[in-house]
Amino acid sequence: MRLQEVRKKHGIKRIDFSKVKRHEEDMEECGSDKLICPYCKQEIEYDGEEIEDILRGESYQCTACYKWFYVEAEISVETTCTPMEDAVINHRRHIEGSYRHMDECDEKGLDFSENIYRTVEWDVYREFARPLFENMGE
Repeated sequence: MRLQEVRKKHGIKRIDFSKVKRHEEDMEECGSDKLICPYCKQEIEYDGEEIEDILRGESYQCTACYKWFYVEAEISVETTCTPMEDAVINHRRHIEGSYRHMDECDEKGLDFSENIYRTVEWDVYREFARPLFENMGE
């Protein structure tokens, strides 16, 4: 079957760019964790399952005005960077609880010789103690 036949069979039409004009005004809408229809300004909720498609870019139909628009997204990360000393103080309860837990396991005779890298002791050391000690020059 030739391309022309396939297009006819499936009702496929090509875009005639001479008939497509940009909007006079800037209608682009940007939202954080939401879609906003550029035509009617309706905020549209989307399912978490749709995130991968939205990240790739896809056509989307407004649930209010039923016009189609194109949505693209990007992942953004907001960070908070805290001095290690402050982080240790902020997480003191967690750190002390981890130490208590490990002491209790030790008192009960648990053998850590093969599993130290899978313990909260190692996690606390890697996340808090080692960086703190390196900052302190120890």
